[in-house]
Amino acid sequence: MEYLKSVLGIHVVYGDGETAEVPNYIHARYRLQKVSLDGKKAVFVYPKTELEAIDVIKKHLKRIQSAMEASAILVLDHLTYRQKQYLLRDHIPFVVDGKQIYLPFMAVYLQQRADSERPEITEILPSAQLLFLYYVYHGCGELLTSEAAEALLFTATSISRASRQLEDLGLVQTEKRGVQKVVYSEKNHGNFLKQQKVIW
Repeated sequence: MEYLKSVLGIHVVYGDGETAEVPNYIHARYRLQKVSLDGKKAVFVYPKTELEAIDVIKKHLKRIQSAMEASAILVLDHLTYRQKQYLLRDHIPFVVDGKQIYLPFMAVYLQQRADSERPEITEILPSAQLLFLYYVYHGCGELLTSEAAEALLFTATSISRASRQLEDLGLVQTEKRGVQKVVYSEKNHGNFLKQQKVIW
């Protein structure tokens, strides 16, 4: 990875060989690449789909690390501020190419900006407005995005973008549970009615 070499001078050597010792459910979710970072054995872990819940990721990386006897490093194209905080909290190594590097086993943490650390959002998407209203008027508990998409006639892309913007605004949290994505919040109906953060 040129980013590691150009920024930190870490020499990356890509290995080959089979990773058959890793279970099929790991192969279904990630592409694995054996590497050596300045002589330290590691494995780059490229998610094939959207990131799952943090506790699930931890279990998967622990399984990979145990099976391959090397430090497992998530390699991502993008990372929201909230996701970054979760990964840092749980000491999960990651690299966002061209933006961030966190390799605790090498005492390395370098960041530029997480994807959601952007200028303040001044306009909320219409789809996000509808999703937010649907969520509030259905009790502010847990809501499957698939259920909301069906009720609001949204595409999978639209509901994903809408839920992401609401999360970036700090209005809700999202979590991947299996193939489902759940929207939830610790706030109740009254708290949301007092919310002044969103510009309608």
